[in-house]
Amino acid sequence: MLKELSYKLLSNYFINYFSLKFGKNSVFKPLFFSFYLTLHCNFNCLYCDLGQHKENRLKFRQADTQKTIELLEIIKKECDAIYFTGGEPLIRNDIIEILKKCKTLGFKSITINTNMSLIHKKIEALEYITNLVASFDLLDEKQYSKILGIPISDVIRVKENILKCAKLQQEKKFLMTVNCVVIPETIHYVPDLMNFCFEHNIRFAIVPAELAGGKMNPLLKNNKDYRRLIESVIKAKKDGKPVFGSYEYLKTIRDFSPFNCCPTLSPHIYPNGDLFYPCEPIKNVAANLLAAGSYKKAIKTGLKKFGSLPSCKGRCYKACYIETTNFIKNPKLIISEFVG
Repeated sequence: MLKELSYKLLSNYFINYFSLKFGKNSVFKPLFFSFYLTLHCNFNCLYCDLGQHKENRLKFRQADTQKTIELLEIIKKECDAIYFTGGEPLIRNDIIEILKKCKTLGFKSITINTNMSLIHKKIEALEYITNLVASFDLLDEKQYSKILGIPISDVIRVKENILKCAKLQQEKKFLMTVNCVVIPETIHYVPDLMNFCFEHNIRFAIVPAELAGGKMNPLLKNNKDYRRLIESVIKAKKDGKPVFGSYEYLKTIRDFSPFNCCPTLSPHIYPNGDLFYPCEPIKNVAANLLAAGSYKKAIKTGLKKFGSLPSCKGRCYKACYIETTNFIKNPKLIISEFVG
């Protein structure tokens, strides 16, 4: 992971660190951008807000290839780490062209989050990424098909694709992570999935499912089984297993403890170029990056429209917000999680 710690990332990191250390209520420099390439998806996951409002995602317009490249150029001026998500990014016919452009522009960290149902058709994508994040929540094919709203045959295909890509990590020089979203109904299935990941040299990540607006499911809070599950993940990390996330992150999602969020460390952009301010769960749009012409101008517009960063202590528990905030507050995490 050391190769992903570029000069730009380290520069932004230390500027943010000293801004926070000296108590400035500033808009922090991005450590990475989350870019929703599309809101369209071929799954209808029960826990997904987009999945529950399919009619809205189908109406949402996304930038064409050229406009998407213009967005990448704007983003690259601010930082060289990008995280593609959706919807399902591999639905886009131009996904290979987009990933190639990221390499040409000089992005050091290129991550794509996918449900793994289409990767066998677009295996070339592995040539241009540094991180592959596979959304996969449990091994039981019958139960999982119900959660995803897809046939069992498609679930089998997803599992086959995960195993295929796991074997290609060293050859294609990318790191693979399974991202497991936990809902109350799947708590007891997760340990088997975690062991499956360890067996096949896949990093394991766990996140609690959200409700609309980033709110936590009350059936996870104060849930003894859920707490025991997160404890088992923490133990696996202590035992040297490939678990994603710092101990601070894992303890935060175990206890749902409040944390002072710095959301502009990881700006979120929708497929048409809309930039959320201060964060995606609140859904305030600062400006459109294409219209503004730069990230800095878009952020300034957001400040004028919505004011300075609010004090937020646990509105959501997204890993992107928790971990970036943890890293800024504690430089040792950079060494332990990325260099060590």
